[in-house]
Amino acid sequence: MKKLAINLIIASLLILMSISTQALPRPFTSNAYSNSIVRSQFLEKLESPSDNILNFAEEEAYVHFTINSMNEIVIINTGTCNPELDVFLRRALNYERIDAKNILIDEDYYIKVTFHKSDRSQTLL
Repeated sequence: MKKLAINLIIASLLILMSISTQALPRPFTSNAYSNSIVRSQFLEKLESPSDNILNFAEEEAYVHFTINSMNEIVIINTGTCNPELDVFLRRALNYERIDAKNILIDEDYYIKVTFHKSDRSQTLL
């Protein structure tokens, strides 16, 4: 009976430990080196949208993406409420190749991009 109780306690501790390690969130930022390379190449591929896409004088997008095994950007979420800007970002960036070594594959990246509406739309980096 004593052995059964000890085995049950050990089993429940193992289950709790495995559940708690799976529940840990992924880090919000990735390696600083690879993040700066990915950010610069990400922004190089992004052009300014036309003014008719932007609903307000200034709009922000918090783009959440990853890099697949072929070094391509895969957009997970654009973080914008504007559906036209969402489509614009996905078409401009999805499956665009990043040319750099030592990029963390399948790592989450987050980049904030601000767009301003003007005579000539400009992207603030």
